[in-house]
Amino acid sequence: MLKESSNKISKSQRIAFAAIGLVVLVISVSSYTGIKLILDSHRESMIKDFQVRSNFLAKTVESKAVLNLMLSDTASLEKIHQEVSKASYGECAVSFFNSKGEQVWSPSNSNLIQQQAKSAAGGLRVPEMFLTESYEIKDNLGTTVGFMEFKNSTQKINQRLSDLRSQFIFIDFLFILFTLFICVWSFGRVMKYNRNQCEAKTSMKLAERNNELQKKFMAIMSHELRTPLNAISGFCSLIRTAENEPEKTGYLNIINESANSMRVLVNDILDYTKITQDELHFNKVNFCLNDLMAQTVKMCEHKRREGVELIFEPQSKLLPVVGDANRLRQVLINLVSNALKFTFKGTVVVSYKTHLKGNEWSFYFEVKDSGVGIPEDKKANLFTPYVQAHLDMDIEVESTGLGLSICKRLIEKMGGNIGFTSAVGHGSNFFFEVRLPCGQIEDCNSYLIPKGQEHQLNGKILVVDDVHLNRLLLEKILSKWGLISVSAANGVEAIEKVKEENFDLILMDLEMPIMDGIQAAERIKKMQADLPILACSANPILSPEAKANMDGSVAKPINQAELAETLQRWLEPSTRRSLAEAL
Repeated sequence: MLKESSNKISKSQRIAFAAIGLVVLVISVSSYTGIKLILDSHRESMIKDFQVRSNFLAKTVESKAVLNLMLSDTASLEKIHQEVSKASYGECAVSFFNSKGEQVWSPSNSNLIQQQAKSAAGGLRVPEMFLTESYEIKDNLGTTVGFMEFKNSTQKINQRLSDLRSQFIFIDFLFILFTLFICVWSFGRVMKYNRNQCEAKTSMKLAERNNELQKKFMAIMSHELRTPLNAISGFCSLIRTAENEPEKTGYLNIINESANSMRVLVNDILDYTKITQDELHFNKVNFCLNDLMAQTVKMCEHKRREGVELIFEPQSKLLPVVGDANRLRQVLINLVSNALKFTFKGTVVVSYKTHLKGNEWSFYFEVKDSGVGIPEDKKANLFTPYVQAHLDMDIEVESTGLGLSICKRLIEKMGGNIGFTSAVGHGSNFFFEVRLPCGQIEDCNSYLIPKGQEHQLNGKILVVDDVHLNRLLLEKILSKWGLISVSAANGVEAIEKVKEENFDLILMDLEMPIMDGIQAAERIKKMQADLPILACSANPILSPEAKANMDGSVAKPINQAELAETLQRWLEPSTRRSLAEAL
């Protein structure tokens, strides 16, 4: 759409520039023609003026010659010439001839005569330099006694015309520049208006498209959230009437699975919100990639349909790396889960290749399935938020349309790239590549400690939350891990508890009555600046005030693995094993 608008603008620009060029050409031709006409008219006017002045001077000289002079009186003729030159500002030269046409006297020292002589000697045409008028000299009886010849140089006329031409050209140039400026300014205004109109139309279409996608997304979310809620509510009712323990256990497993499905949906929304607001942070820790891959595939095993084989062969060598293990696991779980969702028979193969270059590992991951494949018209927007590849197909799967978009953003944040190939009926192959620094080999060994070995964290934690069930849940989880917990229902109670007892860490809810978590944290930090306070909130985006007073955060709903990993960064473990193994 934007490309089409750009093409239209380019075409308009070409038309506008052609129009401006045509206007300038017409003005230039018209100006040239007008200037030529004006100069020709002015030349004729100046020649006419010379003729009138020459006639006037001739009449004056004639009367003087008849009454006072004889043509043979050279001194008188020279005097007449001086008077004529003075009267005409030195523009005229007067020569005298007798009645037979023989030259009697001419001003030898006249500049005009000298110019005429030089011009003749140089081969120039004299008429081009002089205007000549002849008049008869008559006596009182009307008899012709001689002739006078007036010569006027055209140099001054030409100079005057040249000056006029320069002035006209300068004025014309300014006029053309002004016209060009007006045309360009008008063109710029029109193009800006057109561009704004195109952008407005494009934005409107994009907004309409996003609105439609969000409507579809809300419809999908409503359905996806209601499904696990219905299962949780229904099987909780069945537990009350269940007659034996195995039946209750089965119902509890279904409830747990439904709750996990809902947590995944909510986490997708929270993660996408963090990504779009640039609030997503990565925690760099040492971990073993082999163990991470094995755990990820095992976590997805239960999503496999009957008749589908999930194939994964981990590499035998240890691969210690530094990075955000949770985010990498999140991408892998999403890709593997998608492959299992849309594969009804056949295989889903998970594999990865490694390459060590210097102090950095390069990893290439592939998740290849033999599922339904992706239609051609869906491929271009597959990584766009709220877009689902199989929305119009008769396939019963749970999907928010955010998973792949989140995967793309996470991989790009890690400095990698992600892509796919797919054909309808022949399956899909999703792949991505990331680079991670080498880690410590001891961190890989820590994953190999046999399960069942006792492990605990030492510490005393203050749980601050206005909801009793939230406090109870955290107390039970912390007690299972061997931690001592104390509860407070609001910020005021939390401050009093801190004054009375010593704590190693505080889990602080943000929105509470009487005093909220931000105010309480600020006051506690003034009392004990080194006491870690972690925000425990359902809001994925912490305010600047919260960030200023909190040392970290734990998202609600509580994920025990993430909570354990967060606590390990602030509490000293009694053994080297990962607390997450106790879950």
